Amino acid sequence: MAGLWVLVLKEVRDLLRDPHMLVMLLIPALVYSFMGEATGSAIQQAVEQATSIKIFFVDRDGGVFAELLKSHVARIAAVVGNASKADVVLIIPAGFSSNLSRGLPAHVIARVKAEDVSIAPLATINTVKAVIWSFNSIVASILSEGKINRTDLVGVIAFVILSRRVLPAYVVESIYNTMFTLVLAPLIVAGYSAIISSASIAYEKEEKTLETLLTLPVPRTYIVVAKLVASLVAAVIGTLSTGFGIYWYTMKTLSLATTAPMDVIELLGYHGLASLLAATMALLVLTCVVGLFFGMLCQSVRGAQSLSGLVFMLVFAVGIPLLMSPLPPNPT
Repeated sequence: MAGLWVLVLKEVRDLLRDPHMLVMLLIPALVYSFMGEATGSAIQQAVEQATSIKIFFVDRDGGVFAELLKSHVARIAAVVGNASKADVVLIIPAGFSSNLSRGLPAHVIARVKAEDVSIAPLATINTVKAVIWSFNSIVASILSEGKINRTDLVGVIAFVILSRRVLPAYVVESIYNTMFTLVLAPLIVAGYSAIISSASIAYEKEEKTLETLLTLPVPRTYIVVAKLVASLVAAVIGTLSTGFGIYWYTMKTLSLATTAPMDVIELLGYHGLASLLAATMALLVLTCVVGLFFGMLCQSVRGAQSLSGLVFMLVFAVGIPLLMSPLPPNPT
């Protein structure tokens, strides 16, 4: 057993002696710390915005429970008298008080104003739902005298007003989830592009075929340019693959979430989609060049892939804030 521990310690020392391996072990701690700061900042901003919302009431009921609801909300949030100054418009439909007095379910309609698709409008929706849900305890205390013990009678139907369109809240949530894929897909492709491009030249150095290439009657710059062009071809294929994948993903997810067809063109617009693909292409070219540079520095495929894995992590570290950034709606 003592001999086994000696071998284990020897292997651990060998692994940690490799600087490439040591960097790969330490980088995740930095990346996740950066992710936590970016995510926490976005969530904190959304919470601050959600807790300071302004509500405007449209009372089409005028009953006792409608007045109780307005009084209850006024104690928790700011109620304004002008709809243009409100973040949320709460509509109390006719028959609201009548349904509750008979122990029947009733609902209010919440219309949340949003300038973009981000965590902020979703946090506002959850805040409104929590406020309305807390009103159920008041309704239950009143109806309990009539032997009706239910705490789920009052519900919320939430909509989001986005770029002059009124969308159900679950649709905006689907768009927000789709936004993660719009950012993650190019980052993943870029990371693998760096690994592939670095391995292409490191493999030839490891197999001793690079010396053969250098003996050919062509300038050495041609060899580097050829590998760069090959990497660019891979980048173009990756860009086209990313564009097709994003289109198919959004078409499938958003068409199922909405009653009317919606795809990536309607979500981003032609300018937004072109900007996304151009940024993806630029990112892939950059990572391919960096991958080739690392491949020239390393003597083995393992070392090149280790350094390219560092690029993979750094790309994700830079891209994480994009995941939490708002997605402006298509103005058309």
